[in-house]
Amino acid sequence: MVEKQLIEAFPEHLRKEFILSLHSAYRVAAEEKKLFGSFSDRAGAYLKHFWSDAFLEKAAKSLKLDYRVELNAARNTPHLNIRSNNWQLTPHSLGNRKALNVAAYRKHLSRTNDLFEDHEDTSFAQNFSHGYVQLLHSGGSTLEAVSLSVPASSNAGIIYSEAMNIDVNTFINPEEVINDELVNKLRIRVEEQLKRSNE
Repeated sequence: MVEKQLIEAFPEHLRKEFILSLHSAYRVAAEEKKLFGSFSDRAGAYLKHFWSDAFLEKAAKSLKLDYRVELNAARNTPHLNIRSNNWQLTPHSLGNRKALNVAAYRKHLSRTNDLFEDHEDTSFAQNFSHGYVQLLHSGGSTLEAVSLSVPASSNAGIIYSEAMNIDVNTFINPEEVINDELVNKLRIRVEEQLKRSNE
């Protein structure tokens, strides 16, 4: 039932756009982090998070999906929230991990990262017409894994998980992935900030 509803909410053409967006984000983050010298590894994690949300927001806008940027339950981190067919999707980076076990899930995507603290286990588990799914992505300098995961509202684990095909060669020329306009705007801003800090 969950799989069917997820396919209806986020069909193949939307998933492809999400994958393309994430490939772009990882590629740009890997390039941009070089600007930070000794701090490149630290900057890389932030850049992946930033670019992933930025490219996914752009995809949601071009696909005419309802989306918002909302604070998590702890109200300390903004998250992109994409809505389709009564489902809500938020992207989350797993760093270099390809998947989360239950203990890591509780630690990494627990109450502080969960957007929705008002769901009861029973109503959430029984009624997926207003579901919540996480788009989990991971990798180093390139995107290595993406999955859709439906968490239990108690944050005790994952009710449903589905690995996604990340091979862009199966649906588009990889040279078309990068959005040069968005990349160039940020590159100019970063370079301006670096010049100011050196003055």
